[in-house]
Amino acid sequence: MAGASERSGWDFFISYNQADRPWAEWIAWQLEDAGYQVLVQAWDFVAGTNWTIRMAEGIEHATRTIAVISPAYLTSDFGRQEWMAAFRADPTGFKRKLLPIRVEDCDRPTLLESVVSFDLFDQSPEEARRRLLEEVRRALAGRAKPVIEPEFPVLARTAPPGDEPRFPDRPIATATATATAGDSQPRVTELPRHSAGAWSLAFSPQREILAAGYRDGAVCLWDINRQTGPRMIESLPTNHSNTVVSVAFAPDGRTLATAAGGLERRGQQRLWDVGDPEEPHLVAELTGHARAAKSVAFSPVGAVLATANSDKNVRLWDVEKPTQPNLLATLRNRTKYFTGRLRSVAFSADGRTLATVDNEGTTRLWDVSDSRRPGAIAVSGKKFFDGGLHSVAFSSNGRTLAIGGEITTVRLLDISEPVQLRAVAKPRRDHGGVVWSVAFSPDGRTLASGSRDKTVRLWDTSDPALLRPTADPVRQHPEKVRSVAFSPDGKTLATGCQDGIVRLFQIGR
Repeated sequence: MAGASERSGWDFFISYNQADRPWAEWIAWQLEDAGYQVLVQAWDFVAGTNWTIRMAEGIEHATRTIAVISPAYLTSDFGRQEWMAAFRADPTGFKRKLLPIRVEDCDRPTLLESVVSFDLFDQSPEEARRRLLEEVRRALAGRAKPVIEPEFPVLARTAPPGDEPRFPDRPIATATATATAGDSQPRVTELPRHSAGAWSLAFSPQREILAAGYRDGAVCLWDINRQTGPRMIESLPTNHSNTVVSVAFAPDGRTLATAAGGLERRGQQRLWDVGDPEEPHLVAELTGHARAAKSVAFSPVGAVLATANSDKNVRLWDVEKPTQPNLLATLRNRTKYFTGRLRSVAFSADGRTLATVDNEGTTRLWDVSDSRRPGAIAVSGKKFFDGGLHSVAFSSNGRTLAIGGEITTVRLLDISEPVQLRAVAKPRRDHGGVVWSVAFSPDGRTLASGSRDKTVRLWDTSDPALLRPTADPVRQHPEKVRSVAFSPDGKTLATGCQDGIVRLFQIGR
């Protein structure tokens, strides 16, 4: 950017975290190509410049600040200082001094959430460029009035009056749809829409009950008996204060663990007595984690619960008495080379091994056969996954581990010899967006993956070395798929979608 170092009248200063440098450079290039003057650290903070003064100049003299929003950015002290400076210069937003652009799906803190943003992820480069330049044009103009007169609205036909509306607190699911395009899509039953996205799912191992956690902090228990049809049993009496990112049943189905938290909130992990699902009640709140909750998982054997937070720690709890949980040990995801924030945790079927994945693409295995004295077994680094990971799952035989994450990839690892992780199949990049969730069927022969691309894929894992799709992608989701879970008999796959609907797909042979 010739001559930029002599200028002090930039149109845009781009504030970003180093993890998002590719996005920042792409945005800067598009803007300069369109004729705007841009200050961006990657290009303008060259050797010999005083970067602190340069940063201050950018914030003070640039007409507008573009904040490249991602989880990494929102945990950065420098990022917060930069967007806050732009916000303080224009708290009412009349001058549009701060333009937040999300490059990853993430929750923004309350103050930043009050500023209208737009997204560039999940789009082709051409679509993203058009969106960027159009939104910038609108921000400069201060209005989004179209250049072409809108069409005259055609009056929509009013549906005839139906039955008396049901009481909203106790909805009963009756809407069942069957795909018609050559029967290529599985039969699906949709549970009634919740007012916020469905973020996490878990089936009870003992009863036909599904727990669903939502973005507004609610958790609902659903009876999914196929004979009587699904119905909501009850919602937990106290909502979490943020998105419920993980739910898990104890092996006996009588205790439910929930985890919730946002980027700026301390994690919440709670234990609930759901022995009588008609009257669930809180029995304990787990404390000690310093940052947002990410995942909870019960050991299939014994009374041990693992909780993972973005404070880079996993805690193991003795929950034999759920009303009196006892901390057994803390596993620290910190070495000289790997310091990622944890995102998901899972136990092997025999309860002797714990797997964790983090936002740096690291997979770890831990020996938890003695839950009071756990130890690290193996760590993958970025050998198998060059990008943040979101989900991890064990096959039922304990020899295969599935991981999914930010580069549209599903990957299988051979862990029959846990001290040496080994890839058993080429990575599959069939999804068109981040893979949020992976889950094995109870027999270990099928893997489900849910993605930001609004699809669910089913994979044949009977021979892990030949990982391949079993059918066409499931495309019956209008929004991003946040969670997938198999029923204990393997005949039903539940999916949680950002449109607030939990869908039940009949896939059993």
